[in-house]
Amino acid sequence: QIEQQKLDISRFDMREMEKIRSTLKQFVREWSAEGAQERECTLGVLLRELTREFPEASERKGRRVLIPGAGLGRLVLEVAQLGFEAQGNEFSLYMLFAADLLLNRMAAGDTMEIFPFVHATTNSRSWDTQCRAITVPDVHASATELAEGGSLSMCAGEFVEVYRDQVNEWDCMLCSFFLDTAENICSYLEVAQRVLKHGGILISFGPLLFHYADMLDHPSIEIPLDVFRGLFHKFGFIIEKEEEMRVPYCND
Repeated sequence: QIEQQKLDISRFDMREMEKIRSTLKQFVREWSAEGAQERECTLGVLLRELTREFPEASERKGRRVLIPGAGLGRLVLEVAQLGFEAQGNEFSLYMLFAADLLLNRMAAGDTMEIFPFVHATTNSRSWDTQCRAITVPDVHASATELAEGGSLSMCAGEFVEVYRDQVNEWDCMLCSFFLDTAENICSYLEVAQRVLKHGGILISFGPLLFHYADMLDHPSIEIPLDVFRGLFHKFGFIIEKEEEMRVPYCND
């Protein structure tokens, strides 16, 4: 006998469901073969700039790199592979759970199939593409060899709260689609200026979409690029290189 039960959708917070869908797409972006092209034109840019600043392996030993908004930890792993002491920081519990699975729980050879696009019901080419399986991970952290001096760690919590009392502790801050997640960008830049050592480097890649712009229950300060650029100068940064490019993010 099959018992029918009515699903009470009011029990689910749709914003939380959206976070879960976003995390599933992040699996594709960071940890699948299908996401390799997107990683190359986003994370690859950051890694190339980092190695341009520290071209010799001997220069990287003991260098501490902070990666706020680390997501599922792929960038943290790749920075550690280069011989840096890399620490990722992430606020989202969903991202943290997934990062823990990928970085700590999956043995070499373990894979799983996910269906990250099954809820993406618009702009779909076909049922087959919408319902296709993605295999993750394409690289196993447990089997990855780090360069001499390389290490990785993850720190849970909100960036400002976690790092505001750290002073002159980091050689570099590497930001991927992070700075515009602030309610107030000044708070992020203030902490960045404080945690970086004298002569430290901030490398940032991402848009000015401002995460909280459309959320009425959150304060949000949105500014154009020229003001954004000026704030860097006010907080003591010197902009050495600036470049604009078109890149995808969690594209199907």
